[in-house]
Amino acid sequence: MHSMDLGEFAESQKQSFVYTPKFRKDGIDKFDHGSSPVPFVKLFEGKESDESVLSRWMLYNKLHADFHATVDDILASIDKEVVSSISNTIQELIEPASTRAKSYAQTKQFKTLILLGSDVDTNIELPEDTPDYYNVFVDLEPKDAPNVRLLLKRVIFKMLEAMELKLQEQANASGTDDTGIEYDEDVARSLRLYDMLVFEMFQPTFKRKLNLIINFKETETFFMNVFQEFIDLMKSTLNIDGMQVCFIFNLATNVEKFENNLDQSTVRAISSEVRTVDLSNTKGYKYSNMIFQSFLDCVDRKLNLSPKFVKFILDKMDNNTNQNLQLLLKILDYSLMAYFFNNPYSIFIDVANISFLDSKYL
Repeated sequence: MHSMDLGEFAESQKQSFVYTPKFRKDGIDKFDHGSSPVPFVKLFEGKESDESVLSRWMLYNKLHADFHATVDDILASIDKEVVSSISNTIQELIEPASTRAKSYAQTKQFKTLILLGSDVDTNIELPEDTPDYYNVFVDLEPKDAPNVRLLLKRVIFKMLEAMELKLQEQANASGTDDTGIEYDEDVARSLRLYDMLVFEMFQPTFKRKLNLIINFKETETFFMNVFQEFIDLMKSTLNIDGMQVCFIFNLATNVEKFENNLDQSTVRAISSEVRTVDLSNTKGYKYSNMIFQSFLDCVDRKLNLSPKFVKFILDKMDNNTNQNLQLLLKILDYSLMAYFFNNPYSIFIDVANISFLDSKYL
């Protein structure tokens, strides 16, 4: 009877195996004797000169830098457009009722801004405070909301933290360290307890009305039961004079899928006054075309792009997903690098390198 030792048995139970190929070091040295300071290998079976390899590397970096200088400008214009669009929409939502020829009582409802195609990096800038209103921004992530009690505590903490910063900035602007705010016993107690009294005491304490903007990052990944309990809890703020709440929902899918996970009472509560900004359109075809055109301009009369490559890029651009810009950039970056990495003739896009032309290239 054959007996299997412990090592053989353990080896037989493995679900996967690691194979390390053997190679001859002198075979590697043939392509790079350690004399080249760049990550490109020598082509022509290792016979390419160090100078030629360095020239390929430098030309690649030059084109890469030129391309990304343009890309950076395009991405900056995207960010500016997105920030401006979001800020203007928030301004429309929180605009005082008197400027819209409506009574204050008629507008006592939640304001809702939906950002379609948003991600965690979406930048949000608030409109400036006014002599009558403080605009206070609270960022929330799913980890902030294990239950409704801790979620409320987080909101109040961030709101008060934002107010401390605003008051300190005001004090600094006036050349004094005195914020001018004195908390009475009731307010001090409510601040310690993190209860709803904070919202009632906001205007008497800070001498202005409150626009509270609550931003739910990655909204669809919150616990929906906690999310709905919080919305129900915040309904009591609709009865507080001098306060209005604006919710910002960042959705990766669409409104219909999001609302399917909510009770009808919650949907009604957040649907009274809604604005939608579709960021996927902002990040879509318009800027994809600009980036691809900048790539074409950068390599014009330098690289020969095959019809198959151009068709591949256009097909990818036609897939209008939220990440298409990032995907497009990765494809173009890789293509640019591969051209110089694999092609010894790429050095001749610079006519000064004609001196490298010898029998190897013929």
